[in-house]
Amino acid sequence: MNNQLHDKVNRILGGCTDPVSGQILAEVAELVGVAVSGNVVQITLKFGYPIEGVRNTLEHQLAPLFAELGAQAIEFRLGWQVKPAQAKTLEGAGVVRNVIAV
Repeated sequence: MNNQLHDKVNRILGGCTDPVSGQILAEVAELVGVAVSGNVVQITLKFGYPIEGVRNTLEHQLAPLFAELGAQAIEFRLGWQVKPAQAKTLEGAGVVRNVIAV
């Protein structure tokens, strides 16, 4: 059942818009875990942007999206970590380690 629940939460994330950024939830939030404790579903999400100022708004606006799970209550554990930018190789630059712009 846990795999089915995990898959269902992933589908919801892929079909809904993040209320803060306006992007698809699955693009801005990583599903870290789904757990069931009695009649409570605990959903742990890690966002790719700082959420401290909007945590309560996120919880309030995300709750209706997951109502179809059929739990009496849904508990969100929201965290965030901005991902570092991917370093791209500059074509034609050879073996350049650092670029300094003046």
